[in-house]
Amino acid sequence: MLTNPSKSFSICSEMNSLKSFKIYQTLGRWLLVLICLTAIAYLSGQTFAEQDLRPKIRQQERIVEAIKSLPEVEFTYSRRSLNNLRNPVDFAHFWIRKGAHVFVYGIFGLALLAALGDLRVRFWKRWMLVLVLVFIVASVDEWHQSIVGDRTGMFRDAILDAAGFVVVSSLAFSTRIATRRFGRSRQDTPG
Repeated sequence: MLTNPSKSFSICSEMNSLKSFKIYQTLGRWLLVLICLTAIAYLSGQTFAEQDLRPKIRQQERIVEAIKSLPEVEFTYSRRSLNNLRNPVDFAHFWIRKGAHVFVYGIFGLALLAALGDLRVRFWKRWMLVLVLVFIVASVDEWHQSIVGDRTGMFRDAILDAAGFVVVSSLAFSTRIATRRFGRSRQDTPG
C-alpha cells in the first residue's frame, strides 16, 4: 500500500507527460515527412524555366571564375556534355540541382526513418524499408516530371535520389557515432 498518495500522483503525472511528449514527437516526425513530400511534389511540378538558376549563377562572377580555375572536368549527362571550362554556368547549375536532390531526399529519408522508429523491427530492416520507399517516391517524382512541360524524368535520377538517402544517413550515423565516442572519451579523461 502506498503511504504517500502525492508521490503516486506525481509518478502518474510524469508518465502521462512522457506519453504526451512521445505522441507529439511522433507527430512532429510525420509532419517533417509530410513537409518533405510536399516540397518534392511542389518542385516536381515546376517547369525547368521556373527552376532555372543560371541567370543568378551568371551574376556570381567570382564563383564562375573559381569554377573555370579548376582542372578541366567533362562528362555527359542525359546526352548533354558538361564542361567546367567551356560552360561553367551550366556546370554549376547541374551540381546545384543534383546536390539539392541528394539533400532533399536525404532529409526525407531520415525523417521517414525517424517516423518509422516505433516499428518493432531491427534497425537495418527499417533502413532498407526506407530506402525502398525513398526509391518509390523518387520514381513517382521522375514520372511526374516526365509529364510536366519541358522536363524529363530519368531513372538514373531516381537512383541518385535514393543514393542521397544512403549518403545523408551514412553521414548522420557516422556523426552520431563519433559524437558518442567523443563524449565517452571526454568522460573517461580525468579533469
